[in-house]
Amino acid sequence: MTYSPPAPVVSGVPYAVLDVDGRTPRTVDDFVGSVTLTVEGSTGRHVVRGDAAVRDGVVRLHEKSDDDGGGKDVRTWRVTPSDAGGFCAETV
Repeated sequence: MTYSPPAPVVSGVPYAVLDVDGRTPRTVDDFVGSVTLTVEGSTGRHVVRGDAAVRDGVVRLHEKSDDDGGGKDVRTWRVTPSDAGGFCAETV
């Protein structure tokens, strides 16, 4: 099995969340469980797959290495409501 490293992202820099599982997110609860996010920021558009949970109004998503959202943890994202409306995600 060949491992493909994830596309580079800038740590601590917010990326706009464009969709969650193909839908526009309305609340943090839209991020719970095994999800696929599309985010866009300074390094372009990225698809992020993994497992997410909400704690104290903040989403924590553990990005996984496989296209199906499984495999090893790649990085952790924090998703919060943005001041402009919608949501932003950044690696932590």
